[in-house]
Amino acid sequence: MKNINYYLNKSNSCSYVDYKQIYRQKLLGTLLFLSISLFTSCNAQIVNIEKRGSFKGKLTKNIYFKDTNYFFNKFKGSWAGENEKYSYIFQITTKTTRNIIYEFREDLLSIRYKISDKRGIVMANTLELPDDSPYIIRGNLINKDRTHSALNYVGFESDCGQLGTVYVCVNENIDLLSLMMYPTSDLIDSDCKIEQILPTDFISLKRFK
Repeated sequence: MKNINYYLNKSNSCSYVDYKQIYRQKLLGTLLFLSISLFTSCNAQIVNIEKRGSFKGKLTKNIYFKDTNYFFNKFKGSWAGENEKYSYIFQITTKTTRNIIYEFREDLLSIRYKISDKRGIVMANTLELPDDSPYIIRGNLINKDRTHSALNYVGFESDCGQLGTVYVCVNENIDLLSLMMYPTSDLIDSDCKIEQILPTDFISLKRFK
């Protein structure tokens, strides 16, 4: 896997992603969850999902982080591709969920996948898992340039390193998707570290339906 600075210095819109900026958004969202107290409001408040990571208001059950600009639509569909080790199928959908703590609603991207090695042996398959499975890749953070979305990934071997953030970007050609996973290295048990099966460098995927 290339160092993060490799991507920070790339000019191609789907190779360049400001990890630091997205990380700050994720951190701010976490701090808001921990520090903001609940209050009751009579009117629903719709907040553009693109402001989700920087939202500084109070979180209530009447807030709806909505994809008002239909940013997520271009990601929806089935995508296939491969790298030197594995073949991938990704199914991307959108879903509206309610936060279990603060009860606000938010639109999310959900990604299911099937990963096979070059012999055709299935390494991981979440295509048939229910919506509440922790192994579904999901998230809704959008970078300030509106090129990438960041999602949370928990693999079947999360204790041994299959854990991190998945970045997706649709190229100018809407039938091509770039995807990679950046591991959360500080949470890996060094006694059982295993190989990543999601791509840790951007790969190109083609839409097939």
